[in-house]
Amino acid sequence: MHHIVSDGWSVGVLLREVQAAYAGRELPPLTVQYADYSAWQRTWLAGDVMEEQLAYWREQLAGAPSALDLPTDRPRPATPSHRGAQLTEALDTATVSRLAETAQERGTTLFSVLQSVLAAVLSRRSGQDDVVIGVPVANRSRVETEDLIGFFVNTLPLRTRVAAAETFEELLDQVSRTALEGLSHQDVPFDRLVQELAPDRDRSRNPLFQVMLAFQNAPTTEAAPGDLDLTYLPVGDGTAKFDLMLLVEEAAGGELSLALEYSTDLFTEQTARAVLDDIQRACRAAAADPARPVGELAPVSQEESGILAGWNRTDRSDQLDSLVSRVREHASTRSDAIALTDDHGSLTYAELAGRASRLTR
Repeated sequence: MHHIVSDGWSVGVLLREVQAAYAGRELPPLTVQYADYSAWQRTWLAGDVMEEQLAYWREQLAGAPSALDLPTDRPRPATPSHRGAQLTEALDTATVSRLAETAQERGTTLFSVLQSVLAAVLSRRSGQDDVVIGVPVANRSRVETEDLIGFFVNTLPLRTRVAAAETFEELLDQVSRTALEGLSHQDVPFDRLVQELAPDRDRSRNPLFQVMLAFQNAPTTEAAPGDLDLTYLPVGDGTAKFDLMLLVEEAAGGELSLALEYSTDLFTEQTARAVLDDIQRACRAAAADPARPVGELAPVSQEESGILAGWNRTDRSDQLDSLVSRVREHASTRSDAIALTDDHGSLTYAELAGRASRLTR
């Protein structure tokens, strides 16, 4: 189903209704319909309420970077094709358990822990200390909406300032405060927020943020109706809604499923794999020592260390006696090679040597 008619929460509602119908149970009448919610939201967001919420976001995002400038493998197209792919890994139970303990000790949630890790990884990879991550929220704050199938989800652009010297716990405290404040101002529709903030429009990028973090914890059901087996089959659609999107879901046995959706316009599978590996290593580092400096959360991998060592191997077996003699050598052995280029044209090594000789004479 397209997002225009449903969201992730709706899946659990639909499955429960299918089971009830299959078992012959009569569903209780709904107290409200989606149209009622739409009318209520339009009325409630008028006037002072809307202005108060917009004022918060104007202040929160003032001076935020227009884009997260991650290094890409391919030039960014003027208009994205939205073609994408997905990689999935599991974060082990022991690491998840320690991260959950850290969250509990700091009075926050596992979601904020994952957001802090992602902000640290994105900061290191982009070289930016100001990171905005998009976060979807269920936006079902009224009990009457819990049993409705429809599109309620909203997107919040949560901003994080990342300092390499601060501890992970300090970063987590900041992220937790920002998330709580954002959730208390979650009712402004994202498109209305973009209209209000009027960022520089760039068709090649999503406005306000280019990386999303989605923590899937909407209630669902595992019981099969009657004597049937009910199996959830994920369907890859080969698309990417953003540059990167990390989808986190609690798996059986206490693991976390980490799925990284990436734009194939921008990134190769190898680079996407490196980003996902960074996230996993940062999670393990934060779990092992929450007081570790943020700058040490995502150390360079062994593979990347090998690449760096190879690129920086600059020792030479030959000796450079003088620059002049090397130019003369090129003029005799590679006379047609280009030696100089400027706005007026180019000179080969033979032409350069000839001009130098004439000047000498």
